[in-house]
Parts: sequence; C-alpha cells; structure tokens
Amino acid sequence: MGRSLFGQLVRWPVDLATELVKVPSTLRSLRETLTVLPETIVRLEAQVAETTSVVNGTVPRIEGIAVQIGANIDGAVAVVDNIGGQIEPLQQSLDRVLPDVLRLVEVVDSKVQTIGADVSELSEALMVALRLIPGVRKSSRKP
Repeated sequence: MGRSLFGQLVRWPVDLATELVKVPSTLRSLRETLTVLPETIVRLEAQVAETTSVVNGTVPRIEGIAVQIGANIDGAVAVVDNIGGQIEPLQQSLDRVLPDVLRLVEVVDSKVQTIGADVSELSEALMVALRLIPGVRKSSRKP
C-alpha cells in the first residue's frame, strides 16, 4: 500500500523540494518540445495533405474499375453460363465414348502382344531353318 498519513506528512517537504529541483529541467524539456512542435505540425500537415491527395486520386480510379466490372459482369456470367451449357453435353458424349475407346485400346494392345509373340516365334523358326541350310551359318557370321 502507500505510506501512512504521518509518513506522508513527514515526506511532503522532501517530495516538494524534489519537485522544485526538477522544475528547471521540466521547463527546459517543455521549451524544447514547444520549439519543435510547430515544425512537426507543419510536416504532419504536409504528410496528411500528400496522403489525402494520393487517396483522392486513387479512389476515383478504383470506382471507375468497379463500375466497369459491374457493367461487364452480366456479360461474363452469360459467357460462363454458355460455356457451362456446352461442357455438359461434351462430358456426356465423352462418358458414352470412353468405354468403347478403352475396349478398342485393350483389343489393339492384345493384338500387338500377339504380333510380338508371332514375330518372336517366326524369328526362332527362321533361325532354326537357316541352321539347317549348309553354308548359311558361315555367311551369316561375316560382317
């Protein structure tokens, strides 16, 4: 808590003397502050004026852009709706065609694998047949 009433009464002259001793320093600080205050206020006014000018120049441009966006929004919505209307039938067509395409790819893949196996068998049979012909073995080794 604080000092007792008696303690406050005893300390009062000391506290008063301390404050009186600080008066010149306080007055000096006050004079310094009051000396720079007008210049600081002028700088602050200039900054406020500059900021206000920038804001006043920018706001109309932003409002103009907002008006343009507002004017074009209906057209943009119509374009998006039109595109949406075209995408749905296209998606339905793809949904119908893709299973057939997948089956076709599977058939072609199977045929390619069969052709690969047939070519391997034919190659092996050809090599066997060539080994049976005299002189072919020697001529096939020459570069």
